[in-house]
Amino acid sequence: MAKIARPEIEIEELTGEGSGILKKNALLYGKELGEHCRMYTEVVMPEGSDLAFHVHEGESETYYI
Repeated sequence: MAKIARPEIEIEELTGEGSGILKKNALLYGKELGEHCRMYTEVVMPEGSDLAFHVHEGESETYYI
């Protein structure tokens, strides 16, 4: 079975009302996402990071905890 090479884990610094970082590992890309999905990603939020309230319009946000 062939494996598709994926980029390394992306570190995103939270700005605005949030603080800290997110560690993001994309699981699906481009056409794999479909019309209403912008990202399907494993996200790790280290202790001390804070993600501010935000609204999604025309898309959803799903969590697996």
